[in-house]
Amino acid sequence: MDVGAGIAPIRFDRGKYGRPLRIDANELRRLRGFITEPRPHRLQFHEIVLVEGAQGRLEIDGAAIELRPGRVCFSAPGEVRCWRLGRPLAGHVVCFEAEFVGEFVADAGFVDGLPFFVPGGVCRHVDLDDAARPRVRALVQAMERELRELRADAEPMLRAQLHLLLAELARAARATAPLAPQQALHQRFRALLEQDFRRVHRVGDYARRLGVTPARLNAALRRAVGRSAVTLLHERLHLEARRLLLYSDARVAAVAQQLGFADASYFHRFFRRLAGTTPQGLRAQHGKYSEIEHR
Repeated sequence: MDVGAGIAPIRFDRGKYGRPLRIDANELRRLRGFITEPRPHRLQFHEIVLVEGAQGRLEIDGAAIELRPGRVCFSAPGEVRCWRLGRPLAGHVVCFEAEFVGEFVADAGFVDGLPFFVPGGVCRHVDLDDAARPRVRALVQAMERELRELRADAEPMLRAQLHLLLAELARAARATAPLAPQQALHQRFRALLEQDFRRVHRVGDYARRLGVTPARLNAALRRAVGRSAVTLLHERLHLEARRLLLYSDARVAAVAQQLGFADASYFHRFFRRLAGTTPQGLRAQHGKYSEIEHR
C-alpha cells in the first residue's frame, strides 16, 4: 500500500498525444488542468517551468522560490509543492519521466545527477542571463512544435532536444554555482540517498557504493553543505516522514515500516528528536493539510 497516496499525486499522461509518450512541452496558457491554485500536490515526473510572467512564489517541501521572468523552476518526483500566485503564471513547461532520457544517454543516472533535480542540491531554480534565455526558449519551442506535428520519428528527436535543454540548464546552473569536487560527490551521494534512503540506513553502505571511505564522504559533505552524511540521511527520512504523516491517514506504524524502521517505537524516538514533537503531535498541529481534495 502507498501510504503517501493522500498527497494528491499527479501522474504523467502518456496517452495525451494519441500514442505512448513520456514527455510533454507546452505553453502554460494552453495547458488545461495545470495546478496553480494553492493546493499541495506531488508530481510523479520531472517538471521544468520557464517563467515569463508571474507574481508570487513556488513552495517545494516548504522552501519558497520567488517567481520572476527568466527564472527556471524545477520539480522532481515525490516533492510536495504548492503554487502561491498573486497573478497568473505565464511561460512554458516541459515535463518528462526520467526513463525517457535514461534510455537515450549512456549514463542512466544522468537526470538524478543534475543539480536541480537532486533533493537539497545546489539549486532549486536557475536564473538565465540575456544570452542563455533565448537559447532555452528556442529549445522549448522546438519541442512544442515537434509535439504538435508528431512525426513518426518524433521520439528520438524529442530525446535529443530534451538532452540539449538539460545540458543548457546545467551549464547555466554551473555558471551560477560552479561545482567543486566535494559538491560533485555531494550530488552523487544525494542521488544514491534518494534512491535507497527507505531501506539503507548505514553511512558505510553509501560510502562503499560511492567508492570512498566514510571519513572522506563526511569531509566532502561538510565542505559542500556543512553537514555529515548521517545528518543528511536523517533529514531525508524526516522529510519523507513528515510528508507521509501530513498528507495521508496511514498509521504511524505503517509509516515507520515504509521508511525501513523495523521498530515503531524507535521511529517514534527518531522523529521526536528531529521534529521536536511526536508523529501524533505533528498531525495534531497540522492535521488540516491531510484534508486535501482529490480532483
